[in-house]
Amino acid sequence: MTMIDLTRRWLTLALAAGAAPGSGASGGHTVDIWIELTEEPPAAGMAASAAARQRDRVASQQERVGEALSGLGGIELARIRANGNAIAVRIDRTRLDAVRAIEGVKSVRPARSLHPPQTGGST
Repeated sequence: MTMIDLTRRWLTLALAAGAAPGSGASGGHTVDIWIELTEEPPAAGMAASAAARQRDRVASQQERVGEALSGLGGIELARIRANGNAIAVRIDRTRLDAVRAIEGVKSVRPARSLHPPQTGGST
């Protein structure tokens, strides 16, 4: 099973447990969002050593941003590392400007579905 399939299953379970964006369970004050980060994942055909270094950069960036999101009260839902660089979180909607201001954040999008955001396109 691929990482994306596992992420979708995990996110499905989280949403089924009452985690719908703006749900009554959250009082309507939280939103689920995908945060795309600036560091690119390893490209197909990249040399193994270069790909390993790039995976390390992606993981490091996700750790830094994840800590910042936690500090803002965000609850992490998922991470995408292989085919993109994104983190899904549930956070108070009043914190969205602070999320966008975190170093390394490329875009913030509502998590309207269980699918990870399409990366590399326009934001």
